Amino acid sequence: MNPATLRVALAVLLGAGLSAGCSGPQAPTGGPADAITASGSGRPATIRVERRDIYSTIRLEGIVEAYDAVPVPAAKAGNFIPTPGLANGRPVSVGDTIGKIEVCAPAATPAATPSPATEGPPPCTITRTNVIAPVSGLLSGLYPQTVAAGQTVAAVQPPGFHAKLPVVEPAALFSFQNPPKTGKAELIGGPAGFVVTYESLVYVKDSGAVNVYASIPADVPAFAGLRAVVVFVTNVKDKVPTLPLSAVRGRAGSGQVVVLEPDGRKRTAGVTIGAADDAYVEVTGLDPALDVVLYPLESDFAG
Repeated sequence: MNPATLRVALAVLLGAGLSAGCSGPQAPTGGPADAITASGSGRPATIRVERRDIYSTIRLEGIVEAYDAVPVPAAKAGNFIPTPGLANGRPVSVGDTIGKIEVCAPAATPAATPSPATEGPPPCTITRTNVIAPVSGLLSGLYPQTVAAGQTVAAVQPPGFHAKLPVVEPAALFSFQNPPKTGKAELIGGPAGFVVTYESLVYVKDSGAVNVYASIPADVPAFAGLRAVVVFVTNVKDKVPTLPLSAVRGRAGSGQVVVLEPDGRKRTAGVTIGAADDAYVEVTGLDPALDVVLYPLESDFAG
């Protein structure tokens, strides 16, 4: 599947407000024109198995958030001294030195016993260790202090926003075993159809919640608190046998269809259900030459 085709498919799927799986009877995107209709005969509209590309997708809703500030830890204990000229609220780039940790170690060779007139702190060797900004952004919490190893000496607030998308259905986590690189997004009341980049899937141990995070491009106007909708394509199956969702009863695994015989009789036939998108579902185990009722009634399955 070439990138251009995939982008078009994503745009269509987002506009349709799709979700993965068969959600019940609905009209296919092709409409009745795709069906084989016996005009004036009173026969129901039918369709045959056709090979199509199936895009398995997942639709997540969430909220726009600013990135959390990233703490800058001290690599060792000592006195932290900020870099001259740096101040809170100033931008830094990843890898910039934001300060040094000074450690005073006892001198290797003890000095002569000082006379009372020269008593003072014992001589020591000072070592300095650079403290590096882990990301680019704005500095905060920066001031001289005595620190322990691992203690936070400052924080850096990355620019931009990302979407926090709770995963409501636990089974949807299987869709992120091999996470998609991108998705199509909409900010409710704002821009839509833009591409977001998958960042991570985070499990919150205390609450049991699972959130997917996706970065919003810098050129998309966004604000913390906006509602966001993102559609990810989690799998693409090329040229598989399909029927419209409206023709198939069942959600996953096994299903049923209603076959219309040449003499007008109806019978049910079992099918194996595979991947699905917003309009079509993959079916196997059915002769492609059979006419399948496009909009079967519940009573059609009673026979």
